[in-house]
Amino acid sequence: MKTTEWKIDPSVKKWLAVDDECEPDNTLEQRFDRWLDGVLEDPCLVRLGRVLVDPAVMCSRFSCVPERCAPWSERGRYKSCCADIYVPVTPAERRRLSKKRDVLVKHLSRNEPRLRKMLSRGQVRDFYLDEDGDALSRPSGRCIFSLKDSQGRLRCRLYRVAKKEGIPITEIQPFTCRIFPLVLVHLAGGQVLLTVLNRKNCSAFESYPPTRFPCLADNSLPLLVDSMSSTLDWIFGRGFAKVLRSFYEV
Repeated sequence: MKTTEWKIDPSVKKWLAVDDECEPDNTLEQRFDRWLDGVLEDPCLVRLGRVLVDPAVMCSRFSCVPERCAPWSERGRYKSCCADIYVPVTPAERRRLSKKRDVLVKHLSRNEPRLRKMLSRGQVRDFYLDEDGDALSRPSGRCIFSLKDSQGRLRCRLYRVAKKEGIPITEIQPFTCRIFPLVLVHLAGGQVLLTVLNRKNCSAFESYPPTRFPCLADNSLPLLVDSMSSTLDWIFGRGFAKVLRSFYEV
């Protein structure tokens, strides 16, 4: 497939367009612009049609390691994507969650004391949203959709719901969660920059640095382009991850 044919998935494109409508913060905007200018001027920037790839993507290693980041006394300075990240939910994502509300309640209320407590108070309609109604709720310090297993590890229970109901995970999981730690930036002319949370952009995205996430801070973990190949193919089309990987192996 020619590189000019790579295009971002329509649903992801709509999600990015909504994100662009957010009110800008001047300080963050300045940090973001400085970082973005540096990436776009990097001679190692990869151009695959309208998809631009930050070299940091290929340098990053990633794998979910919940046994090292779940909130408990011995996790130290580490942070968890299921407990410490603010996850905004777009209007479209809220509508999708609303359509699956009964299904979510059926599966999540069985072994989830936090949800049963909310339901007993009549908080059923938007139980998955925070008080402002625009992000996932985190009762008891972790995502409402997270599951704590017998070893104290956090898992996203939405995958289990999707599997049992036979529905795509993207129908119930916010895109922010689906692509973490990847970041997509909508550029002019229909271009999209693919980057990843790293030390150069974390402040611009108001995030903890990658060293605070064990899933990003261990050099023994697999390359992100390999561990997230299915996500990359979902965003840009089947085979994208393979093409990107081979490009860097030349």
